[in-house]
Amino acid sequence: MFAWAPVQYEREVPLPSDLRFVIAVSGVVAAKTGAARERYNRAARTAQHLVRAWNVARPVGSSEAQVLRQAFEAAWRAEGRDPFTLQPELPSALVDAARRAATTEFPERHLVSRLEQFFDETWHYVPGAADALAAHDLETFGRLVDRSQAGAERALENQVAETVHLQRYARELGAHAASAFGAGFGGSVWALVPEAECARFVSRWREKYRRAHPTAGGRAQFFVTAASVPAFEVY
Repeated sequence: MFAWAPVQYEREVPLPSDLRFVIAVSGVVAAKTGAARERYNRAARTAQHLVRAWNVARPVGSSEAQVLRQAFEAAWRAEGRDPFTLQPELPSALVDAARRAATTEFPERHLVSRLEQFFDETWHYVPGAADALAAHDLETFGRLVDRSQAGAERALENQVAETVHLQRYARELGAHAASAFGAGFGGSVWALVPEAECARFVSRWREKYRRAHPTAGGRAQFFVTAASVPAFEVY
């Protein structure tokens, strides 16, 4: 598990040895050019807009921010709270700044929803899912991953019907957890499944998906993989 901007290692959680990742490559190319480019870039610009909103509206003496997490931490400090303890709620000063910064491109509902998603993901879902997996509490792990997926659909707005349905179908078919991953707008979905059930799961998942999305399903690929070593550079 890593924090970002700057990248910082936080912890490592072992995956139970009897579990495998089943990967579904949806068959939908995650386009980043042409008409799709604006939607893709808007997701990134939302966070930048929120950071600018904080820097403009921040109380006197509060810190400027370069990334969204710093804006959260500065806002909590402005409210007299320690940003390095588990936070129970959104900082109201940041929410107020977001509302005042609403535009046609970035409506108030969209900005506040993005703050909620970032808060839940950073301070609740990711650490909570890591704790649950470390404790072999797969029910809680799966529930938190579901909430993370829902946040991506609602606030990041980067999911397509195919990845949404693949995630839902995986859970319906008994996967301990499932989520789309990557930058969105297509791409792939992972499901966490007992090794002994992988062959049957792949067959049922593929069939259910192809019935619902025959065009993308005809291009889709499914495979099983174990957890491996982290990414590394070869010199």
